Amino acid sequence: MKLPLSPHRFAGPAITTLGLTLAANTPVHSTAFALSLVVTVNGLVHTWDYAYEKSLTRDSDIVAFLAALPDGARIPVIAHVMRVRDADTAICLLRLLHRGLITVGNDTAPVPERLFRLAA
Repeated sequence: MKLPLSPHRFAGPAITTLGLTLAANTPVHSTAFALSLVVTVNGLVHTWDYAYEKSLTRDSDIVAFLAALPDGARIPVIAHVMRVRDADTAICLLRLLHRGLITVGNDTAPVPERLFRLAA
């Protein structure tokens, strides 16, 4: 999977690294140490926010893909079209299944062979 190089993708880890570096090089009972911890937490929150936003985008892409296929699709097909791993696709499908946005066509088949389609 080729990910686009985006400054937003690297900003969170870079800010976290900066905060941890500052924290490691300042006295513990100083204002600079407290501020470095704030910078570290800011970087972690930014990283989490980016990952969460990507998962929401992937979920909406999967819903749009399934909307074009009334007969549904299997995990390997969806993963190939989305250019992500089968495991990541399965996590997204599970999240969409719990929200009631999609249904499983055949519950008795092995997971990779199950058909997923939009809920009616």
